[in-house]
Amino acid sequence: MVEERVEKKTCAAGSGYREFNGRTEFSSNVLHGILACAMWIGALHFDFYLLVFSLLFLPFSKFLLVVGLLLVFAVVPIDHNSKFGLRLARYICRNMSNYFPTTLHVEDINYFQPDRAYGL
Repeated sequence: MVEERVEKKTCAAGSGYREFNGRTEFSSNVLHGILACAMWIGALHFDFYLLVFSLLFLPFSKFLLVVGLLLVFAVVPIDHNSKFGLRLARYICRNMSNYFPTTLHVEDINYFQPDRAYGL
């Protein structure tokens, strides 16, 4: 069994220190994790196998048609507010956070503004 380390927090209580962990924030079972991983990584594998299959078994003109169709689907404008797309992305992110054991340590949670985007 893996023992979890108990780390000492250097921030005083009430200072806004917050720790986010994917396993404690979003509880999930193994089946949902495997399904989310299959939907996320499976799409990449499907595209790869589609390209290999069309290269090996279709005429070159049809292969170029498949490549062109995939490129068109890659650059076609999509609805960023699609309810289905948002639900699918939320499901994958929620269940894949259990797969990748990451922890986010925030020293001052009150500093963040909800209407501003933060990135690395």
